[in-house]
Amino acid sequence: MLNCPESLFKTLKMGDWSSDSALLELAYEALSQADSADYMTVHFPAVSDPLMESWSELESWFEHISPVQSLWDIWDPEEGDWEHQFPMPRDAFKNIEEIKTAIIAALIENDASEVEVLCSQIACGEERAFLIFTDLDGWVLGHADSVLVVGALSELKEADGFYSTGIVHKAS
Repeated sequence: MLNCPESLFKTLKMGDWSSDSALLELAYEALSQADSADYMTVHFPAVSDPLMESWSELESWFEHISPVQSLWDIWDPEEGDWEHQFPMPRDAFKNIEEIKTAIIAALIENDASEVEVLCSQIACGEERAFLIFTDLDGWVLGHADSVLVVGALSELKEADGFYSTGIVHKAS
Protein backbone atom coordinates (compact mmCIF):
# COMPACT_ATOMS: atom_id res chain seq x y z
CA MET A 1 0.00 0.00 0.00
CA LEU A 2 1.28 3.40 -0.99
CA ASN A 3 0.80 6.55 1.06
CA CYS A 4 -0.95 9.36 -0.74
CA PRO A 5 -0.37 12.98 0.28
CA GLU A 6 -3.44 14.43 1.99
CA SER A 7 -3.55 17.34 -0.44
CA LEU A 8 -3.90 14.88 -3.34
CA PHE A 9 -6.20 12.42 -1.57
CA LYS A 10 -8.71 15.19 -0.77
CA THR A 11 -9.07 15.93 -4.51
CA LEU A 12 -9.88 12.33 -5.48
CA LYS A 13 -13.40 11.63 -6.68
CA MET A 14 -14.33 8.02 -6.00
CA GLY A 15 -15.72 6.27 -9.06
CA ASP A 16 -14.14 8.73 -11.51
CA TRP A 17 -11.27 8.52 -13.94
CA SER A 18 -8.54 11.03 -13.22
CA SER A 19 -5.85 12.53 -15.42
CA ASP A 20 -4.37 14.64 -12.64
CA SER A 21 -0.61 14.71 -13.20
CA ALA A 22 0.22 14.26 -9.50
CA LEU A 23 -2.10 11.25 -9.29
CA LEU A 24 -0.65 9.75 -12.48
CA GLU A 25 2.84 10.11 -11.02
CA LEU A 26 1.66 8.27 -7.89
CA ALA A 27 -0.14 5.70 -10.08
CA TYR A 28 3.04 4.86 -11.99
CA GLU A 29 4.76 4.29 -8.64
CA ALA A 30 1.80 2.23 -7.38
CA LEU A 31 1.80 0.10 -10.52
CA SER A 32 4.95 -1.68 -9.34
CA GLN A 33 2.96 -2.92 -6.31
CA ALA A 34 -0.26 -3.68 -8.20
CA ASP A 35 -2.20 -6.90 -7.76
CA SER A 36 -4.80 -8.50 -9.94
CA ALA A 37 -8.18 -6.96 -9.24
CA ASP A 38 -9.80 -10.27 -10.29
CA TYR A 39 -11.71 -8.36 -12.94
CA MET A 40 -11.36 -7.97 -16.66
CA THR A 41 -12.56 -5.16 -18.85
CA VAL A 42 -14.53 -5.93 -22.00
CA HIS A 43 -16.43 -3.42 -24.08
CA PHE A 44 -19.41 -4.84 -25.91
CA PRO A 45 -20.94 -2.89 -28.78
CA ALA A 46 -24.59 -1.87 -28.65
CA VAL A 47 -27.08 -4.63 -29.37
CA SER A 48 -29.44 -4.09 -32.29
CA ASP A 49 -32.72 -5.87 -32.95
CA PRO A 50 -31.58 -7.92 -35.98
CA LEU A 51 -28.54 -9.25 -34.09
CA MET A 52 -30.17 -12.55 -33.16
CA GLU A 53 -31.91 -12.80 -36.55
CA SER A 54 -28.86 -12.88 -38.82
CA TRP A 55 -25.53 -14.71 -38.66
CA SER A 56 -23.86 -11.91 -40.63
CA GLU A 57 -25.19 -9.29 -38.15
CA LEU A 58 -23.88 -11.35 -35.22
CA GLU A 59 -20.48 -11.88 -36.85
CA SER A 60 -20.23 -8.15 -37.55
CA TRP A 61 -21.10 -7.41 -33.90
CA PHE A 62 -18.24 -9.71 -32.82
CA GLU A 63 -15.78 -7.64 -34.86
CA HIS A 64 -16.50 -4.61 -32.67
CA ILE A 65 -15.88 -6.29 -29.33
CA SER A 66 -12.82 -5.07 -27.50
CA PRO A 67 -10.77 -7.22 -27.39
CA VAL A 68 -11.76 -8.58 -30.77
CA GLN A 69 -13.37 -11.97 -30.58
CA SER A 70 -14.88 -14.32 -33.09
CA LEU A 71 -18.12 -16.24 -32.95
CA TRP A 72 -16.04 -19.37 -33.40
CA ASP A 73 -14.12 -18.62 -30.18
CA ILE A 74 -17.27 -19.39 -28.20
CA TRP A 75 -19.25 -21.73 -30.40
CA ASP A 76 -18.21 -24.84 -32.24
CA PRO A 77 -21.25 -26.49 -33.83
CA GLU A 78 -20.98 -30.10 -34.74
CA GLU A 79 -19.85 -30.70 -38.28
CA GLY A 80 -22.54 -30.85 -40.85
CA ASP A 81 -25.13 -28.45 -42.09
CA TRP A 82 -25.22 -26.20 -39.01
CA GLU A 83 -26.73 -23.30 -40.97
CA HIS A 84 -29.71 -25.52 -41.77
CA GLN A 85 -29.93 -26.75 -38.16
CA PHE A 86 -29.54 -23.19 -36.79
CA PRO A 87 -30.94 -20.82 -39.45
CA MET A 88 -30.65 -17.83 -37.10
CA PRO A 89 -28.50 -17.07 -34.05
CA ARG A 90 -31.59 -17.21 -31.81
CA ASP A 91 -31.85 -20.91 -32.75
CA ALA A 92 -28.40 -21.54 -31.27
CA PHE A 93 -28.38 -19.05 -28.37
CA LYS A 94 -31.11 -18.08 -25.91
CA ASN A 95 -30.21 -14.40 -25.92
CA ILE A 96 -27.33 -11.96 -26.17
CA GLU A 97 -26.53 -12.38 -22.47
CA GLU A 98 -25.73 -16.06 -23.11
CA ILE A 99 -23.30 -14.94 -25.81
CA LYS A 100 -21.68 -12.34 -23.54
CA THR A 101 -21.30 -14.94 -20.78
CA ALA A 102 -19.60 -17.31 -23.24
CA ILE A 103 -17.22 -14.53 -24.35
CA ILE A 104 -16.26 -13.75 -20.75
CA ALA A 105 -15.72 -17.47 -20.06
CA ALA A 106 -13.51 -17.81 -23.17
CA LEU A 107 -11.41 -14.81 -22.13
CA ILE A 108 -10.96 -16.24 -18.63
CA GLU A 109 -10.10 -19.68 -20.01
CA ASN A 110 -7.55 -18.18 -22.40
CA ASP A 111 -6.11 -15.93 -19.66
CA ALA A 112 -6.42 -12.93 -21.96
CA SER A 113 -3.93 -10.48 -20.48
CA GLU A 114 -5.10 -7.63 -22.73
CA VAL A 115 -8.29 -7.40 -20.67
CA GLU A 116 -6.71 -7.83 -17.24
CA VAL A 117 -7.37 -5.21 -14.59
CA LEU A 118 -4.80 -4.44 -11.92
CA CYS A 119 -5.32 -2.48 -8.73
CA SER A 120 -3.17 -0.85 -6.10
CA GLN A 121 -4.39 0.42 -2.77
CA ILE A 122 -3.41 3.88 -1.60
CA ALA A 123 -3.87 5.35 1.85
CA CYS A 124 -4.06 8.71 3.54
CA GLY A 125 -4.19 8.22 7.28
CA GLU A 126 -7.12 5.86 7.91
CA GLU A 127 -8.72 6.50 4.50
CA ARG A 128 -8.17 4.06 1.65
CA ALA A 129 -8.79 3.99 -2.08
CA PHE A 130 -7.90 1.76 -5.00
CA LEU A 131 -6.26 2.85 -8.22
CA ILE A 132 -7.61 0.74 -11.08
CA PHE A 133 -5.34 0.08 -14.04
CA THR A 134 -6.78 -0.95 -17.42
CA ASP A 135 -5.02 -0.85 -20.80
CA LEU A 136 -1.92 -2.34 -19.23
CA ASP A 137 0.07 -1.94 -22.45
CA GLY A 138 -0.42 1.82 -22.12
CA TRP A 139 0.85 1.75 -18.54
CA VAL A 140 3.86 -0.43 -19.36
CA LEU A 141 4.78 1.75 -22.35
CA GLY A 142 4.40 4.91 -20.26
CA HIS A 143 1.62 6.62 -22.18
CA ALA A 144 -1.40 5.89 -19.94
CA ASP A 145 -3.24 9.11 -19.31
CA SER A 146 -5.89 8.27 -16.71
CA VAL A 147 -6.56 6.01 -13.77
CA LEU A 148 -9.83 5.01 -12.15
CA VAL A 149 -10.19 5.71 -8.43
CA VAL A 150 -12.64 3.65 -6.35
CA GLY A 151 -13.24 3.20 -2.65
CA ALA A 152 -13.76 -0.57 -3.00
CA LEU A 153 -13.32 -3.14 -5.77
CA SER A 154 -17.02 -3.94 -5.47
CA GLU A 155 -17.64 -0.59 -7.19
CA LEU A 156 -16.42 -2.10 -10.49
CA LYS A 157 -19.63 -2.90 -12.39
CA GLU A 158 -20.49 -4.79 -15.55
CA ALA A 159 -22.38 -1.75 -16.81
CA ASP A 160 -18.98 -0.01 -16.95
CA GLY A 161 -17.29 -2.94 -18.72
CA PHE A 162 -15.81 -4.66 -15.63
CA TYR A 163 -16.44 -8.40 -15.32
CA SER A 164 -15.35 -10.56 -12.40
CA THR A 165 -12.94 -13.31 -13.34
CA GLY A 166 -13.61 -15.34 -10.22
CA ILE A 167 -9.87 -16.09 -10.16
CA VAL A 168 -7.82 -14.90 -7.21
CA HIS A 169 -4.10 -14.43 -7.88
CA LYS A 170 -1.33 -11.90 -7.45
CA ALA A 171 0.14 -10.02 -10.38
CA SER A 172 3.87 -10.44 -10.77
